[in-house]
Amino acid sequence: PTRRSSRSISIDRETGSLLQLSSSSTGVILKTPPETAGLVDLAYPLESFTPMRLASRFSRAEVAQEKNQVVITWRALGPSRSNVTLPDGKIFAQVTIWAADDGRSVIMTCRVENKSTVPVPQVLFPDLWGLKPFAGTEETHLRLARGVEQPFKQDRGWKVYSPAGYYGENALRWLDFGSLEGGLSVFQKKWGSADFPELVTHRSEQDPLSLRLAWEHKQTVEPGHTWESGEFWFTPHPGGWAKGIEVYRRYVAQVNPPRPLPTRVRDGL
Repeated sequence: PTRRSSRSISIDRETGSLLQLSSSSTGVILKTPPETAGLVDLAYPLESFTPMRLASRFSRAEVAQEKNQVVITWRALGPSRSNVTLPDGKIFAQVTIWAADDGRSVIMTCRVENKSTVPVPQVLFPDLWGLKPFAGTEETHLRLARGVEQPFKQDRGWKVYSPAGYYGENALRWLDFGSLEGGLSVFQKKWGSADFPELVTHRSEQDPLSLRLAWEHKQTVEPGHTWESGEFWFTPHPGGWAKGIEVYRRYVAQVNPPRPLPTRVRDGL
C-alpha cells in the first residue's frame, strides 16, 4: 500500500512482473497469475528465430523495496524460447515504482540497456496483463483523447491505436480505463517529444475477461545504447474520467502554460 491512500500494487518477487493493481475507488483493476503476468517485453529477433521475445515473465528479477519505492532489476532478461542460441551479451532492464507526492498517483519508469550484439527494435512498457472489467463488460471503457472503446465487447485478438494528430483517437499520451463510477488514468510525461508510443490491446480466446494493454515503443536500441521510458503516471480515481484527468491537466498547464493573446489578434477577433 502507498503512504496516503489505499492504492496497492503486487509484484511477483521471482519475475518482477505485475500481479495485481487495486484501489479503494475501483476494487481490483488488474489481477493475473505469475505465468501470465507482464511489465516489460522486448522484441529480440534472431536469424534462427525471428519472433524471439525477452520479457519479465521469462526472467529472474531482483526486487528491492525501500520507503515508498520499489526497484525491480533484471540483470539479463530471459528469452521466450530456451532451445535457441542467443548472441553474446545480455539485455539489462530496470523498473522503478514509487508513490507520487500528490497522494493519488503511482509513477513507473523503465530503463533498458542493450549489452548484447544485436539491436532491440521494440519495447513494450508498461505491459499490463490481466486488466479486468471491474464495472462490467458493457460499462468498462477504454477512453482515449478522441474516442471511447468497449474493449470487452470487441472482437478478440489484437487492436492497435497508432499515434495520431488532433483527429485521431490516440492524440494524447493519456488514457482512462474504467467507468463513470471509477477508473484508472495513465499518462506519459514526455511532452513534445517525437517518440510517441502506440497503444496495443489483446484479449485471448482462453481468457476473454482479461485484457492486455501495452505501450509500444518502436525506437531501436542499438548495441551499447540505453533507452529510457520517461515517467508513466497511474492515477486511480472515483467518479468518471474527468476526475482521473486532473493530474494530467495540471501537468499540461506546467509544460504548456496558457499565454495571453497578442493585442492585434485579440482585437481582430
